[in-house]
Amino acid sequence: AGGVGQQAKGNLMVVRRTASEIDLNPERLNMDSCKLGRCPVLEGEQRLRLLTYQNNSVRRIENLHGLHNLIFLDFYNNQLTHIDGLEHVPSLRVLMVGKNRITSISPGALSHLSRLDVLDLHSNCLTEVAHLDTLSELRVLNLAGNAISKLDSLKGLTSLTEINVRRNQITQLCSLDRDTLPHLQRVFLSNNLLPSLAGLGSLTGVDTHPPLTEMTLHGNPFAAVKELYRPQLFTAISTLKLLDGKALHSLLQGALHTQQQQAAQLNTNGVPATGSSVPASPAAGVSAQWEAGTVSPGSLLLSTSSNGMADGLHKMSSSSYIAGAGAGAGGG
Repeated sequence: AGGVGQQAKGNLMVVRRTASEIDLNPERLNMDSCKLGRCPVLEGEQRLRLLTYQNNSVRRIENLHGLHNLIFLDFYNNQLTHIDGLEHVPSLRVLMVGKNRITSISPGALSHLSRLDVLDLHSNCLTEVAHLDTLSELRVLNLAGNAISKLDSLKGLTSLTEINVRRNQITQLCSLDRDTLPHLQRVFLSNNLLPSLAGLGSLTGVDTHPPLTEMTLHGNPFAAVKELYRPQLFTAISTLKLLDGKALHSLLQGALHTQQQQAAQLNTNGVPATGSSVPASPAAGVSAQWEAGTVSPGSLLLSTSSNGMADGLHKMSSSSYIAGAGAGAGGG
């Protein structure tokens, strides 16, 4: 925030840049690491599109009036306990409130953000998913690192393509279906408490469009024996390209190698007999499609890593939003 003029206005700080400072960067203002306990009043910033308050001690979102063009708002690593004060920025496309102390989302807190595209709530204190139903244009939802036990209340998120709920306490999947989330392509469920694959049944259709292409499930109780659930899941969801961060062909090779070892152990001499057949992999059909090229590798909708929207999405490049791309993490 170098070069930003500050003055007191009652109990509030007022930030006012000079005309020349605004002309140098009219659409972006960085208030990161300024030891702020409250959001200051921003004067003369009608053209502002990107505003960041990372690494402060802000407890409440406030003083956004007059920022009618704002599309990117970042409060990563503050002390927010709830979400409010967003009624003045209905044009917002990206809201980053990861690594705070948010315990719940109040009714109506996000109701003004009908154009929101990315919502990052990772590393907070949420115990449930609620009051997101007005976000019909939301495509990326990051809830990793909370204390959610039941994945439900996802109705209304008809544009969602990616959901990240890693590192929660989820035991039930209630809203993870194609009727509720018709555009879902990437699901990240690793390191939860899921006892079985129950709840994923409605995602197994082969004719769904767009197809489900990526999923993580490792770190759940049922996934202790990866050789059992991975081939089963690839067979059930034949559109998958990546499972637990690994490509289909490498996982199938690992599964076949394990089966060959098991077949060798079953041989009475400890050596597989010549011409003996190895039991067919449950995913053999998928493997054949892969090798034949009938299952083409899907391109990721968002230009993120193969792990989807990483927990540190606050590092996402915002240049695409300045350019007007506005298509999730990095455009595309």
